[in-house]
Amino acid sequence: MGGRTAVAFISAVLAFFPVMLLVPAPCAQVSASLFGTVSDPSGAAVSGATVTAKNVDTGFVRSTTTDAEGRYALSALPVGRYQLSAQKSGFAEEIRKGIQLAVGQDAGVDLVLHVGAASEQLTVVGDAPAVSVTTQDISGLVTPPLPTTRRGWFQTRSTSAPTGVWRPTTSETWAW
Repeated sequence: MGGRTAVAFISAVLAFFPVMLLVPAPCAQVSASLFGTVSDPSGAAVSGATVTAKNVDTGFVRSTTTDAEGRYALSALPVGRYQLSAQKSGFAEEIRKGIQLAVGQDAGVDLVLHVGAASEQLTVVGDAPAVSVTTQDISGLVTPPLPTTRRGWFQTRSTSAPTGVWRPTTSETWAW
């Protein structure tokens, strides 16, 4: 009876293990998003405009097209410095430089396309708002941790919070 139980248990574990591989692992959010509207100088929405975000450090590019109300959304962008551009035939291309995206940031950037030839460009240098207006989350730039490959146990221990150490004495008390 003991052998059958062990075989049944191992069979159940082996049958359940592939299912565990399908469950997504929880992970920290390491991306940001850009959203906004594209309009003309009178405030009318520009639908069908192509909005492109380019990470100036890595060259990563993501594009989308505005909807009927001139809205766009670019999500899951890696954090970093971005250049945002909007273009549509019959309008001068607008380029917004100096947009810094932090982890978890939902930055709203509205763009205005001016009537002109497609070869004209209007460049605006500025940053996206640092305050997220869509969520109450706290986020910021992530600094890389200190390297630990060359630290010994003593250096790692000295950088951590103090903990109770048992030192046997005659009164047997905790010493910090």
